[in-house]
Amino acid sequence: MRFFRRGVLSKWQNRAGVAALTAGLLLSGCAYFNTFYHARKFYNEAETKRKEAEEEGRPSSDAASLYEKSIKKCAKIIVEHSESKWVDDALLMMGNGFFYSEQYTRALRKYEELTTYYPDSPFVNEARWMSGLAHLELDQAEEAREIFRGIADGRQDSERKPMAAVMLARSWEADGKHQHCIDEISGLIGDEQETDANASAYLVLGDCYRASGDLPAAIDAYQQAAALARDQVERFEAQLRMAGGLQDSGQIGETYRLYEEMMGRENQPIRQARLRLAMGRLLVERGEVEEGIKMFQQVVDDALVQDLPGEAQFEIALAYEKGHRDLEKALEAYDLVSQKRPPRDISDRATGRKENVRKLNEFLEKREEASPDSVPLLDFIIAEHYLFASEEPEVALGYYESVVENGSNETLAAKSLLAVAWIREWVEEDSLGAMSFYQDVVDKYPETEYADVGREILGLPPRPKPEPADTLNVLSPDVSVAVDSLATELRAPSAADSIGVTEIPGVSERGLKVGDLPDFPATIAPEPAAESDSATGKVFPDTADTDVPVDEQREISPPVPPLEEDDAVAPPDSL
Repeated sequence: MRFFRRGVLSKWQNRAGVAALTAGLLLSGCAYFNTFYHARKFYNEAETKRKEAEEEGRPSSDAASLYEKSIKKCAKIIVEHSESKWVDDALLMMGNGFFYSEQYTRALRKYEELTTYYPDSPFVNEARWMSGLAHLELDQAEEAREIFRGIADGRQDSERKPMAAVMLARSWEADGKHQHCIDEISGLIGDEQETDANASAYLVLGDCYRASGDLPAAIDAYQQAAALARDQVERFEAQLRMAGGLQDSGQIGETYRLYEEMMGRENQPIRQARLRLAMGRLLVERGEVEEGIKMFQQVVDDALVQDLPGEAQFEIALAYEKGHRDLEKALEAYDLVSQKRPPRDISDRATGRKENVRKLNEFLEKREEASPDSVPLLDFIIAEHYLFASEEPEVALGYYESVVENGSNETLAAKSLLAVAWIREWVEEDSLGAMSFYQDVVDKYPETEYADVGREILGLPPRPKPEPADTLNVLSPDVSVAVDSLATELRAPSAADSIGVTEIPGVSERGLKVGDLPDFPATIAPEPAAESDSATGKVFPDTADTDVPVDEQREISPPVPPLEEDDAVAPPDSL
């Protein structure tokens, strides 16, 4: 969850919340009582696990199964006891269970049902707040902004007003409108009545400055956030981001010193492990690969840090792949990732990179045995792999230059020269030097589509459009087939389609197009739409959320008058 962090938002959760629902139940039957009792029990246990994980700065995967159990019990209450006074409780628990399980669309449906059918419920404010967070997680910044502005400007939820203003600014950041974010936060910081939210406000301000490229201002904001932090968790998050700002600004020594200072004050194992991961990455970046691997290995060997050993093992494999360029050791290290119980995203990345490394290793071996005539084609495919799959443009550059220098295949040479120009301009940020390479493409290969791109970038008039060709391929048939075959094996973009197909962000205004970036994370099926009847207003719980047969599911009835306190019965001690 990108926007929900313990140090930023948890104070603003409804502390009365679902966990405080200890009022009695009207026993309409033992089954109903047991269902609600266990729904609440599973939910509270999940909340405890999640908050413990947030305190320690680690993922809350232990809570997932408990939320799932609570969701199923809540769905059963909604289906079988729709006239109960506890349906709004069940909807909130269900929505929060979906939210913390990162099923944000389903969470939104439950919050909407609660606010629509139970407008007088004491949980409406929390449902609206959580809806705003869910919209942010779904990159629906405008919808989130509308909710948070309503809370910030309204009178019904005074406890969350300060933090709503912070999240309003966060919604501008999510939209990429950093100045709006900065203006919103600056007004909040200047309001002495909102001092409780200032630590969070400075944290968001730092993120906005960092995203806009004003690193000195970002570092200052993070320092303020650390100084105003209410506890060690908030201070740790602020200093960790401050270290990121220092690293982005090239202050590598200062960054490492800050990590060492933080480690000297830290006694919590999870946060120590997170620091070791950050320090290891920094060591690898500055060329001390072996020292970085040793730092990662300490995390791998720590039995107290749960999900982090898998991430550390992935970093070891990455260090061998990119730092040492030892592909054999990288493959061995990637094999070990799955044994460390990594989070799903790390597992998916490790699987993808392992496959890429294996194929790259095969092609490098083929290159060693290839005839001189085959080397340019292999160099081009390897360059494409390094640029798109491995995201190592500095390595790709050498192979592209080799193709250009060889020059035996004019089409591959023209395409490679254009790639060299692109890397010089956008990776090395040498715009002036890049222009000479674009000019070379125009001068040496004037009749190619790559020269057309060069002309557009240089502001030269276009060449007369050629007569329509019989084929869409710019390569000769033999070369095209060979390139496509090799590219398919490598799982890298097709060389025949590399330039002239997919626009790269940041250069589309120049007309420069390069190959598709491969996408290796596991496919996630879209969430099923909620079943509803717009004419009748009936709302049905997700069928996956309950064991109740579909034909027995019923609509949520409009709220019934609440029972008097004397009618409520406390749960028996036997349960």
